[in-house]
Amino acid sequence: MAHEDNLAPDAWGVMSSFLVLAFAAFFGKCRDLLCFLLRVVTGRQIARPGYAPVRDPSEDFYMRRMYGRIVDCWNRPICSAPGAWVDVMDRTKTTESTDQDISQITPTGGAVHCLNLASYNYLGFAASDPYCTPRVVDTIQALGVSTCSPRVLA
Repeated sequence: MAHEDNLAPDAWGVMSSFLVLAFAAFFGKCRDLLCFLLRVVTGRQIARPGYAPVRDPSEDFYMRRMYGRIVDCWNRPICSAPGAWVDVMDRTKTTESTDQDISQITPTGGAVHCLNLASYNYLGFAASDPYCTPRVVDTIQALGVSTCSPRVLA
């Protein structure tokens, strides 16, 4: 079990990760303060009288000041069946302002053929299979589909 000791991050890696997060939070709070002092309207959601706010202030801060800057790191849409290889859509960021909830990212029309290391299709049902796919299509056409419930609950 000696190899498990190598899996722990070193002190520099941990400290630099926390430092970057602390700087991002600090500068986000500074931007909020400047927007408050200068009366700049941001993407904050203001609760209407008689209604609860949609997000609490900590979620709102995180969405506006932190997640909006890195949203393109995780939200990676694909334009093919999720098999062993996927086509990831090329996109470009259209607004550099992070005052909005999430920066606008629009597809360019291109795609990059990539090895699928995500969990899109971990059971293998979504990929086109020469054995299963025709049989599934025939079964759906013959028997139909069902929600297996007396009502569809929304």
